[in-house]
Amino acid sequence: MRDINKLYDLTEMYLQDFLNAPKKVQQLMLIPLINQEFYPTILYEEIKSPIEQIFITAFDLYIMQENKENILLFSQAPIQIEDKKYFADFLYQEDEYVNKFNTGRKIIIECDGYEFHQKTKEQVKRDNEREFDLKMAGYEVIRFSGSQIFNNPLKCAEDTYNFIVKDFKEE
Repeated sequence: MRDINKLYDLTEMYLQDFLNAPKKVQQLMLIPLINQEFYPTILYEEIKSPIEQIFITAFDLYIMQENKENILLFSQAPIQIEDKKYFADFLYQEDEYVNKFNTGRKIIIECDGYEFHQKTKEQVKRDNEREFDLKMAGYEVIRFSGSQIFNNPLKCAEDTYNFIVKDFKEE
């Protein structure tokens, strides 16, 4: 059995160290800290950016801190829509074996840094078209800017958690 206080302290220290580190150091810190024994809220494939690392660390920290029910998120989940293939930063979907909150919803959490998502008109156009395709295929999209995540990661985590569980009715 894990020591939740120790885990909470380690996660909080990691998040603070990550937020305070220079960008080059943050890139090195992307080496997965995540491990199913300690971080049960993510099915790890690959964390692509520092902002994603901040988000998922804050999400784990929020769940531990508030003693919330675990929610499993899939990182870099591939989504095929007709001839297009997209990758969600994080995906929540119904899974009777994993997630308690089975509402039939498919929710994508996007963590958008300025450089890759909002620097040019082409990037914004591509993201808008992508989001439209995903919504037409039945996905709900939560989008946080890099600034939102960097400035208040626990608020983004709390908002995500509340969005996921909002329609859940205990049976």
